[in-house]
Amino acid sequence: MSTRVGFIGTSGAFVIPPVYRDVQDFSEGVAGVRLDDRLAFVARDGREVIPERFAEAKWFSEGLASVVEWSPTLAAAATCRARAHALRQKEKSVGYVDRAGEYAIEPAFIYGDWFSEGLAGVEYDVGRWGFVNAAGHTRPVEGCPYAFREGYARFEADDGRQGFLDSDLRV
Repeated sequence: MSTRVGFIGTSGAFVIPPVYRDVQDFSEGVAGVRLDDRLAFVARDGREVIPERFAEAKWFSEGLASVVEWSPTLAAAATCRARAHALRQKEKSVGYVDRAGEYAIEPAFIYGDWFSEGLAGVEYDVGRWGFVNAAGHTRPVEGCPYAFREGYARFEADDGRQGFLDSDLRV
């Protein structure tokens, strides 16, 4: 049996037993946990609040989490990140769920980052990047964007140029 992980409290005692293959940090009161090949979300008391159904997920930010539904095809590709990314390029399987596990933004992306200041960076087509808002509207930007911090998001263009975008997505 491989090593299992859980969560400890400030006393050093387990508050969530070490039964998981992998865990993510808590964010907005929940953490992603992986028992075997599927990821679920649990509350601080260990209760499963969103069932195991994801191949991949980022932590919750501004009430939403970027997820990829589990499928046998993606599970088989999990040992090779390049192959999994190629499959996502074909399927555009990244979407965003709310805290109830319901899709707030249907899967339509190759890659989806976490929300920051109302926007999340996404790859909406091969090599094409933009930001999506909580309503699911995508605005293209040049190059690969990073998360917003204090009103600005860094980006890196394909030709190596780097810069900052403001919240109106102007350079």
